[in-house]
Amino acid sequence: MENMLMPKTRKPNTQWDANATKFFNEICVEQVLANNRPQGCLNNKGYANLISQFNERTGRNYTRVQTKNRWDALKTDLTTWKTLLLSASGLERDPKTGTIAASDDWWEEKIDAMPLCKKFRFAPLDNEEDVEIMFSGASCTNANAVAPGAREGSAGAAYKSPKKGKKNFRDMQFKRFVDSFVEKASSSSATSSPTDHVRQEIAEILQSVIEAGACEGSDEHFYAT
Repeated sequence: MENMLMPKTRKPNTQWDANATKFFNEICVEQVLANNRPQGCLNNKGYANLISQFNERTGRNYTRVQTKNRWDALKTDLTTWKTLLLSASGLERDPKTGTIAASDDWWEEKIDAMPLCKKFRFAPLDNEEDVEIMFSGASCTNANAVAPGAREGSAGAAYKSPKKGKKNFRDMQFKRFVDSFVEKASSSSATSSPTDHVRQEIAEILQSVIEAGACEGSDEHFYAT
């Protein structure tokens, strides 16, 4: 009897169009505000809710691996975008594109130092408000802590964003690292590298953040690392 070859089950290709992105971000925000992200990522309950609700709303069949990859990609995008904003002190947003209004030379310098920021040359971070909530830091000890950036009228809307112009401890430390890295990357020769200097900066910043009381999974600890 000939061996019957069973067809392999193929997981669906991952496509993040505008509709899928909208539902993904909205559900992630719901899970964060429901305290299903105790550390830097969703817990098992949060992922179960995300996968079931996302597939129900979109009619797709995405797996946990696919949704986790999307979560990680958005975290990288947010880190890169915030790096740009912190290094763009004094610059405004372009009213047409929504991204940072800067010269071509400024952008070339930033892209040379941080290649991932190229995607923001002509457009800002998509759904910035939702992504901020997804990765914003909540209290590590208070189970009822509210994620910063919650919308008016939603759970946790009592949070008030800090006034513009005031830099908190995280911003000051992270900006120091960004400025130092860009300076070293721009001034280094073709045969030299700022790697050692950057490692030292990272170690100093992370130590300062830990000494200030930031625990793993907090906003401060995330940006330091």
